Amino acid sequence: MSEWSRTAEHGFGKPGTWKVHIPTSGSGPQHQGILQNFSDAIRKGTKLMAPAAEGIHSVELANAMLQSSFEERQVEFPLDGDAYARLLKEKIDASTFEKKETTDAIASDFDNA
Repeated sequence: MSEWSRTAEHGFGKPGTWKVHIPTSGSGPQHQGILQNFSDAIRKGTKLMAPAAEGIHSVELANAMLQSSFEERQVEFPLDGDAYARLLKEKIDASTFEKKETTDAIASDFDNA
């Protein structure tokens, strides 16, 4: 994505794509079903469809995409956690972002949404 953005000749162009068919059975319950399953696991002891041990892989994939983009190179799995932590520290230390503090914020009441 970074390479495409840097070298694209037209502002609204798009890179070439291709379709890959991955056979699946069903579509799954999506977010609402996963949340319901989580609630049922707490209340009824139902087996989790998406246990935390599996969810960490999504976090690792997201971290790998960031590291790969920042360093403009491929990264290997499992991701080197120490190297990723050093990269984040470098980014934080070099950041010029200034968080604006607000004192007049009102807490939302989601019970009445």
